[in-house]
Amino acid sequence: MLTTPIRSQSSLNFSRLSDFVVRMSANC
Repeated sequence: MLTTPIRSQSSLNFSRLSDFVVRMSANC
């Protein structure tokens, strides 16, 4: 969303990071 992933690895890491952020937001 913030930055478009260039490589598939970056996309996977971004997906994990996004999921982590969503979980943190849910906790708050």
